[in-house]
Amino acid sequence: MAYVIAVLLGLSIGLLGHVSEAKGKRVVDSVEVSSQVSEKGKDWVSSLRTSVSHELELVDWSSVPTKEHVVLMTSLEHFKTFSNGRLLRIECIVTIAIRGVKSGNIRAILRGRANADTSSESAGQTQHEVLEAAVRGAVHGLPTAILQSS
Repeated sequence: MAYVIAVLLGLSIGLLGHVSEAKGKRVVDSVEVSSQVSEKGKDWVSSLRTSVSHELELVDWSSVPTKEHVVLMTSLEHFKTFSNGRLLRIECIVTIAIRGVKSGNIRAILRGRANADTSSESAGQTQHEVLEAAVRGAVHGLPTAILQSS
């Protein structure tokens, strides 16, 4: 049975060179990634960075004006695996704060949550899928949040 212990790590790694573009316009200038979760043998920051990068490529930015430039501060807030009877329960919360490039102000905060029950044999794959689902939930609302906060 795996337990994930949440600790404040203060890891912050920018995704250098990552820019979300749609139809030639630049929307996301950079992405900062951090984790408040630590587990021996798991690189949560790297997994989160990969998931966020993948999801940002799928976003339709066409509704966001070209004047909008933001930094995404992404954090893995909660990731826990625990016994739920015969199955393992996996829970994940990802938060994305949208910061304006010019002002430096936080314009919006989005949160994605996901959970799943799985057998211990499938726990590794399910952990990855739950992280991806939480990221997808947070990223999905980015264009609307940017528009409504401008």
